[in-house]
Amino acid sequence: MSAPGNDTANRRIRTAAVTLSLLAAAVAGYLGIVSWRMHGTPWGCGAGSGCADVLRSRWSNVAGIPVGLFAALTYLALAGLTWRSAWKPGGCGTNGIVVVASLVMSTAIYFILLQAAVIQALCGWCLFDHALGLLAALTAFIVARRQTPRLTPAVEKKSRLDDPLSEYDAPNDKQASQPRGRRVSALPGLLAGVAISMGFVITQHFTGRMPEVARIESGPAAEGEGGDLKLVLKQGEAAIRLSLLPVLGSPQASRRLVLMYDYCCPHCREAHAVIRRLQPLSNNDWQVVFVPAPLNRDCNSAIEETEERFRDACELARLSLAVWKLRPDDWPDFDDWLFEPELPRPLAEAKSHAAALYGELAVAEALLDPVINQVIQSNVAAWIASGSQVLPVILSPGVSGIAGRTESDEELKSVLTREFGFPKPE
Repeated sequence: MSAPGNDTANRRIRTAAVTLSLLAAAVAGYLGIVSWRMHGTPWGCGAGSGCADVLRSRWSNVAGIPVGLFAALTYLALAGLTWRSAWKPGGCGTNGIVVVASLVMSTAIYFILLQAAVIQALCGWCLFDHALGLLAALTAFIVARRQTPRLTPAVEKKSRLDDPLSEYDAPNDKQASQPRGRRVSALPGLLAGVAISMGFVITQHFTGRMPEVARIESGPAAEGEGGDLKLVLKQGEAAIRLSLLPVLGSPQASRRLVLMYDYCCPHCREAHAVIRRLQPLSNNDWQVVFVPAPLNRDCNSAIEETEERFRDACELARLSLAVWKLRPDDWPDFDDWLFEPELPRPLAEAKSHAAALYGELAVAEALLDPVINQVIQSNVAAWIASGSQVLPVILSPGVSGIAGRTESDEELKSVLTREFGFPKPE
């Protein structure tokens, strides 16, 4: 029989493991539902935040099913196995705890590294859930270890002639003096959990999908001044002011590619660079429309709280549109200059650069034009109607849109070719 003190310690550790597992399951389920709905972000996270980037990435799902739902089921399994061990310790139940705890720990480490190295965005809710999962797994390991039976050691029997005092030993003394055997190895269970985790990761790699956030059902309207581009999107219709937005390519192009972006968005920089490089290869079959949609509450009502990196997003977008109004031919170079550094250009530096190129008075007058604010509002309305919570968003008439970042420039090129036929339509 185990000592009362050991029973109390085992019960406390088991209760801690179950509690942590249930909390992790609740958080994972909440994140899974948010990801499944493809609308909104977790409480405390704004659009364009690390939470949105992670939960809208291709790594957030397996064959379209959010990984949060898989995680919730795994945490529930860990809680159930750990709680069951109070009545049926040892055996298959203990092995199951080791396998599931190993699975939880290895996948948590994988997703933390994935956010930091691949997605390059950190989701606070996700990290909190991973921390709960790691703690739950560690305490579950302790539960399993304490319940793992010891192997009975081989004890060499000695004759009384070899030990003349043995006849005076009490039976309890003899039992206490016997060496304790080592515990059964947990290595097979650990390896099984890691193997299941690797299988999950491989499956996700081949089945994870970019979220379909929008679909354009209609092309540009021929009626009306300026020929607005009318879009039927996931959450309603929208129109963007085509004649007032920067465009590259021939007006007679048969296809249009719409890029919604923010000058303070690091993933937008990557998509922007790839599209700008590919556009000259289109042989005037494509016209690219650049739609700045700032992720700043000052000009975007969908943003609950503006992140520091998007502090100047509205003004940089307005400045870009002002340069397009002043000198359309110079806009591509100015646009490249804004996206050149890894961190967003400070607003004062950007205004100083524009004033040096085009004159301080001319830039100031262009910025005072109320049409610029109207254009930004129509851009933001189109982004909201797309149903996306992240940027960039890439659309083309009659084709499902894509949102968020891809793993690499090469992958984005592949997606553009496969989904849109850009830069050379079939």
